[in-house]
Amino acid sequence: MRLLVTTNGIWYSGAQISTNEFLSFLTNLKSIEVKMVSCLGGKFISSLANVEIHRVPCWNTGALLNMKTDSVFEQLIRWADVVWIATGEFAVAKEIKRIKKLPVVAHLHSYEPICPIIWFSYGFNGVCGKECSPWLLIRCKQETNIELARIGLLNRFRAEAYWLLDFGKGPLDYYGWRRVMDSAVDSIDFFIAVSRATRDIIVSHLPEVRDKIEVVYKPVAHRSWRYVSSFSDEPGDYMLYAGGANPVKGPHVLLNALKILLNEGINIRLYMTGVSNSWLEGLARRLGIEG
Repeated sequence: MRLLVTTNGIWYSGAQISTNEFLSFLTNLKSIEVKMVSCLGGKFISSLANVEIHRVPCWNTGALLNMKTDSVFEQLIRWADVVWIATGEFAVAKEIKRIKKLPVVAHLHSYEPICPIIWFSYGFNGVCGKECSPWLLIRCKQETNIELARIGLLNRFRAEAYWLLDFGKGPLDYYGWRRVMDSAVDSIDFFIAVSRATRDIIVSHLPEVRDKIEVVYKPVAHRSWRYVSSFSDEPGDYMLYAGGANPVKGPHVLLNALKILLNEGINIRLYMTGVSNSWLEGLARRLGIEG
């Protein structure tokens, strides 16, 4: 089987780590030939021997990542038996189907198909976890900015300015996302959800995909981690956080919890991906946590 994989590789998330691990497994199977398409800036993809990687320009429509289908990408689509959209590049599905009628399978690591904010179901004060609409998107954006100001990532002036701008930006994001996503969902033949909770949330909003979605849990990362730099093989207790610097995922809560454990004499190591040179490094210094 000839498998074409799209994976953006733009930032080192849990989705990218698990994708890299699975790709390493696939390329060792003699029955599957793998080729990849990634974004020009996508440096966090697996370095796989004898795997062709073609890079294309990428841009965002809300939470959706768009990929430019140039002539080489089109050739790869015609070469493939199956396309696996590995890390959320759903918008390219319609273009794939235009070029060749072949099966398209998409991984659901997050909630782009049901809301243009990727942290949809995480929510702030309960406003983001309901059926998406222009008004709900406005409120979700505003609550996000309030939280960013609370933890010191936004100053008060910017938070208030963004709060007002969201009355215009929210509807624009909503209708732009809706225009792209409706056709993308129709062009995807099967979805892989990374948890039952993810599946249930998606199906509650998109009942039409109920019969073409299954759950395959992300692989649990065990030592040693090939795709986490500076990881040590020394014995001890450790945690891996692979969510990046997105504050809605609570990395600041995790750092505060780590500080409490360290103060209580519990020796534990925390490994975080995608946070280098971010606001989290400043928070760690303020908490007195060594990098």
